[in-house]
Amino acid sequence: FDNTGTAGIEAAVKLVRQHTKRPNIIVLYGGMHGRSGMASAMTTNHSIRNPLFYPLPSGVYTAPFPSAYRWGISEEEAADRAIEGLKDVLKGSVRPDQVAALVFEPILGEGGFVPASAYYYKKAKEICDQYGILMVMDEIQSGYG
Repeated sequence: FDNTGTAGIEAAVKLVRQHTKRPNIIVLYGGMHGRSGMASAMTTNHSIRNPLFYPLPSGVYTAPFPSAYRWGISEEEAADRAIEGLKDVLKGSVRPDQVAALVFEPILGEGGFVPASAYYYKKAKEICDQYGILMVMDEIQSGYG
């Protein structure tokens, strides 16, 4: 625990990189991780950033969040679509053996207060376990973490 979410995320990124010896992070679209250096790079809402803060740190890749409501499909279909998007990132954008962690908000806050399903967590965890990728849940909406 830390005094801010941003500081917690900055520390988590350092820890997962140190532990795995891998440089890259995958985040989910819609996530708000903070406004400092690395946390800002991991935040997908570009409107919150001061243009003078660029360039941002590298090594951040984005996969889709399972947004059943926005996509107009069931939670299971949204989870499957998001998992395919995650697999696409691991196939075409970054090698799995170079990814330290999948970092995401279980309940998007700035992204619209949208929860991901337990089905999505299970499928994402299977992929992470397959490739030795850690999962970091950046949770603030429930008041824990």
